[in-house]
Amino acid sequence: MDHHEMKSIIAPEHPLKADKYPLRDFSAVGKRVRRKDGYEKATGYAIYTSDVQLAGMLHLRILTCPYPHAKIVSMDTTRLESMSGVRAILRYDDQELPEKADTCGHFGKGGQDHEPVLNRIGYWQGMPMGLAVAADTETTANEALRLVDIQWEERPFNLDQEGALEPGAPLSNPESYPTGNEIPPFVLNPPRSYGDSEKGLSEADGVVEFTLQRGQETWIGPERPCGVFRWNGEYPEAWLKHQRPHLAKRQLAEFFGVKVSQVTLHCLYQGASFGGWSQMALNMQPNYIAGIISKRTGKPVRWLFSRRDDFAGAGMENAKYRVKVGFRNDGTITAVRATSWFSMDGYTHMDHFLENTTVRHLHQECNGAICNILHGHAFRCEQNANVTCLNAVFGHVAEALGVDPTLLALKNDGCDGHPMAELGPMKISHGFADRDSLRECIDAGKKAVKWEENWHAPGAKRLPNGKMHGLGFAWTH
Repeated sequence: MDHHEMKSIIAPEHPLKADKYPLRDFSAVGKRVRRKDGYEKATGYAIYTSDVQLAGMLHLRILTCPYPHAKIVSMDTTRLESMSGVRAILRYDDQELPEKADTCGHFGKGGQDHEPVLNRIGYWQGMPMGLAVAADTETTANEALRLVDIQWEERPFNLDQEGALEPGAPLSNPESYPTGNEIPPFVLNPPRSYGDSEKGLSEADGVVEFTLQRGQETWIGPERPCGVFRWNGEYPEAWLKHQRPHLAKRQLAEFFGVKVSQVTLHCLYQGASFGGWSQMALNMQPNYIAGIISKRTGKPVRWLFSRRDDFAGAGMENAKYRVKVGFRNDGTITAVRATSWFSMDGYTHMDHFLENTTVRHLHQECNGAICNILHGHAFRCEQNANVTCLNAVFGHVAEALGVDPTLLALKNDGCDGHPMAELGPMKISHGFADRDSLRECIDAGKKAVKWEENWHAPGAKRLPNGKMHGLGFAWTH
């Protein structure tokens, strides 16, 4: 399926034709409408998952791996078992734990490989694993984890996505991927070409190449990942901070062997949730553990990530990009070729060039590697990788030409290879005004330097072949 076929499925060709009887007046669109949750949130009466307090509630904490790749050789929990205030522990070798379970909270049911609920092996630093402690207070649970005696076997590891795919690289996860670190092909997007990138490069006045590395980063929400679990007789009841509670309800039912209708699930106000933890395997891990301990103790169990735990995240632009860009001296980008290396999961990184620019010659390749870092997941939007690559291209070409990147973006602004000036009739035929919002924003900013006067940076020199040299760049066809 190519780009245009995909767009025809996602959106109708003509919205006014798709809706034969469009409304002339709207009750909410275009009007100031009072938010249903506005009063409770503004006054502080809104109840979030982390606000839930139940009588006799225990507090759960899970051990995190201190190494990028390590295995527990032995574990002695004698000291913490006798500690005052500790009510229960759950170890990786507990007989009640299944070998593997569906721990992924965003997709569920095979959306990702099943994982041990408490793994004996840690595959990235900060991974929850090995041991869980439930105590009267969160402080007691944290202190108890410090009393466990563990003998670790440190293993070789990979922190670089491209390096993990090189011959001779150690296995990042030999238990699940014993033959190599390359991710199965069906997970990734296949190579894509639009136009002829080699032709576009040959038409350029200059070519710039660069490598971009985006490290792990995450967002911070006012509410940390959390949940509460208790049993109503034989039936589970849970409070979850979650984007897709209907999936969590089914997974809880399957794990504890009850009907979906027998699970009571509360999804209260969410203190921000933009993906991240809710999309990765292990999301359901603390809920299962809390359910097991709640069953054994007869008490409600609350789990709450620390900020350190919460920050062990990564967006899908957590990757390495190698990019080659062709451009003309007037700022027109003629071609972009980009190859990316993701950690586990990755999305296409050049769709924004299709949807938002005049660039007609594109080629992209994606590579996925099993690494000993938390593999990237979408938070807020799968388009972060596209934005990263688009902005990097504009920035490097603008620096090479000595121009404002915003003006370079304006020069190449368009859709599906067409400049904004050609899109006016289509906008009007679809019932929209013929406006150029990006140009309006720039005009509103009262740019002092005209576009034509800003092309060449001070000190830039023209080469004998008519091309430019400056700012540490040199280009040839």
